[in-house]
Amino acid sequence: MDGSVDDPSNKKVYVYASELFWDTFPTYLAIGMPADEFWHGDPRLAASYREAEKIKRENRYLAEWRAGVYVFEALYAAAPAFRDFGGGTPHEYPRDPIFSVLAKRETTERDESKARMEKNKAVFMALAEKINAEMVERQAAAKGEF
Repeated sequence: MDGSVDDPSNKKVYVYASELFWDTFPTYLAIGMPADEFWHGDPRLAASYREAEKIKRENRYLAEWRAGVYVFEALYAAAPAFRDFGGGTPHEYPRDPIFSVLAKRETTERDESKARMEKNKAVFMALAEKINAEMVERQAAAKGEF
């Protein structure tokens, strides 16, 4: 593994707690924990810094994987230009971001909400016109009775 504090293969037995602290000190400095917080801060901060580093690492790996997908798409789109890759129908490079599912979902939900609002508005306007027409008829009938 990586020899970090979370590494289960790290089987060193510490006689003194200070040895553990001095051995892990560089790891926490590397993940961005200030020395003052390491030595004098709340010990729970160390777990937070480790978790933050884990999240950053996962995000970095995901970004690298996405970049690899885009490189693959670019090579796949350009492949017919090279004879060694064989002829065939050209593949078009994606026009929209491949990983915009969340943005598309939000846009779709917003559009659906707007369509519902427009439909409700139309129903309300039709009802208002009907009631207004009935009121005009009642007023005309009331004027005719006098």
